[in-house]
Amino acid sequence: MRLRSWPLLVMPFLFACGAAEEPVGSAEEPIKVCPGSTTLDGIDISHYDGAIDWAKVKASGQAFAFIKATEGTAYVDPTFATNWAGMKQHGVVRSAYHFFHANLDPIAEADHFLKTLGTLETGDLPPTLDLEVSDGETGATITATAIQWLDYVAQKTGMKPILYTSPSFVTGTMGSPPGLEKHALLWIANWGAQCPTVPAPFTSWGFWQTSDQGFVPGVAGPVDVNVFNGTAADLTGLTVNPPSSSSSSSSGAGAGASSSGAGGAGGGGGGGGGGSAQDSPGCSCSTAGGDDRATGAGAGCLLALAFVLHGRARGRGRLDSRSG
Repeated sequence: MRLRSWPLLVMPFLFACGAAEEPVGSAEEPIKVCPGSTTLDGIDISHYDGAIDWAKVKASGQAFAFIKATEGTAYVDPTFATNWAGMKQHGVVRSAYHFFHANLDPIAEADHFLKTLGTLETGDLPPTLDLEVSDGETGATITATAIQWLDYVAQKTGMKPILYTSPSFVTGTMGSPPGLEKHALLWIANWGAQCPTVPAPFTSWGFWQTSDQGFVPGVAGPVDVNVFNGTAADLTGLTVNPPSSSSSSSSGAGAGASSSGAGGAGGGGGGGGGGSAQDSPGCSCSTAGGDDRATGAGAGCLLALAFVLHGRARGRGRLDSRSG
């Protein structure tokens, strides 16, 4: 066999190696995305949390808060107006959320929310959609109606909304709908995890609800606690009329961060429990079961290719000696 025919031997191995499973972190699989080097603390509340002393909340180091404003097409949280004003007065960066029902008209829900919210002010975060119940609707219907709400609110406010949900709801109930990540910044519920799970199609998170059992001065009893993935400048960069000097770090939500959590239920704006993760800070690794197999297959291909090339080299040496 002539030496120049060696590419014919190598090509099958190259094609075999190229046929390995999808790479780590593919959009079809949930991933773990740990917080960056800087995070900020915050809470989310509704009338279930009673009267809030916002001066104490702010003094305790809470930088932001989400507050329930509305639900469906008629309900208004009775503590919304008081808390909305108190947050502003004491310098807590604020966002109002709407608890969504997919079996209702999404535009009617959005109009009800916007009427209750009023005009956003400088320093306010974008509006938030709380998406955690199916109301007996299919994943396709939930996705379509939620996107209608998000896009309508974005059009009316000029801000890309925030979406509160959980990994199990996005993957299990909604079926990881492609393109959902284009319509909102992710606020993920993943209690008890070291690093939250980010469900496809999202690849990052901005806010992470870490527990429903936090204790914060100014709030009586356990409260939902959260972290923002970024600096104070990143957080300000998401608000209405941010200063021109504000910039987003590569690890923060200003860069489009997103992420994880387990399923939640009910009308209070909670999330769901999630299994703990043992990833190190800063990791972004796939949870797909086939990753080790893909790695092993790739190593096997390279090993086989090395044997072929080694054999050809020995053959070339023998041919050279014969010609001499």
